[in-house]
Parts: sequence; C-alpha cells; structure tokens
Amino acid sequence: MWVYLGLAIAGLIIPVYFNFIADWSSAENPWWRPIVDFPVMSSFTADLFICATACILFIIAEGRRIRMKNLWVYVVLSLLVAIAFAFPLFLFMREKRFKKLGA
Repeated sequence: MWVYLGLAIAGLIIPVYFNFIADWSSAENPWWRPIVDFPVMSSFTADLFICATACILFIIAEGRRIRMKNLWVYVVLSLLVAIAFAFPLFLFMREKRFKKLGA
C-alpha cells in the first residue's frame, strides 16, 4: 500500500520538475520536437497515451465498483499533473477503501 503512495509522490515531483521548473530556454528546439523527430519517441508517446487511457478507465470502473467518492479528481489530476501521480494515488486510496470495507 505504501509503495503506491511513494510512487504517487515521485509521480508528482518528477513531472512537475520537468514541466515547470527545468530550464528549457537553452534548448535549440522546442520541447516537443524529439517526440516527432524520432520514431522510438513517437512509439513511446503512443504507448503512454494508451496506458494512461486504460488507467483512467480503470479508475472510473474500479472506483464505481467499490463506491469511492470524487473519482473525477483522479481524472483531472491525470490530465493536469501526470498519470504517474494520479494512478498510484488512486491505488493508495483504493487500498485504504478496502481496509475500511474490511476486504
């Protein structure tokens, strides 16, 4: 259970650093250029998008199944911060819900 929380914290700190703190101004090309210039990065991006979509669908389906509240928060966090933050956070809260239900 605590592994999920640790992953959520890492998933918050690392993307926020690279998205908002890291200095990209010295870069010769825009930040998105490597994604379209290298096929392996395009493949990775597509893979990540498909995985993130599956995670969001799982959050909604599983959250409804065990009657978790405020599922929309995890979806919004996935889109605004990172799926690497929102999904482990959801799994942590899911485990807490299971403990509360006695499962």
